Amino acid sequence: MADYRLMAIDLISADKVIDDGEVRILRKHLYADNRITHEELMFLMDLRKRVKTTSVPFDRFYLKAAGDSILDNFVVSHEELVLIKQILADKKLSVGEAKKFLNRIKKEAKPNPTFDKVYAAYMAKHK
Repeated sequence: MADYRLMAIDLISADKVIDDGEVRILRKHLYADNRITHEELMFLMDLRKRVKTTSVPFDRFYLKAAGDSILDNFVVSHEELVLIKQILADKKLSVGEAKKFLNRIKKEAKPNPTFDKVYAAYMAKHK
């Protein structure tokens, strides 16, 4: 049986960059039900790992989708905290966009002391 997920990743990342048209297609299909599931976020994370260069539109889309998935119930779980750390470890990600992502989660999620530590450490490191 064909792995359509892997095929989509290969097609999108074939030229090693995700352009605006591909971002529009991803947005259209991944937000067809107005939400991003954990599985869809994993797809985007895998796709991001495969490209050499990212674009600002893709970075923004990726972080919005990640935030939407993490904030689906306004609670940052342990598993979601692991995902946040993986996202922040991405060297291709702009610090400014990462800060916006963290600020959104801090603002919209229920208080979480463990998340607050990750937030404070990242902000201190990237003044």
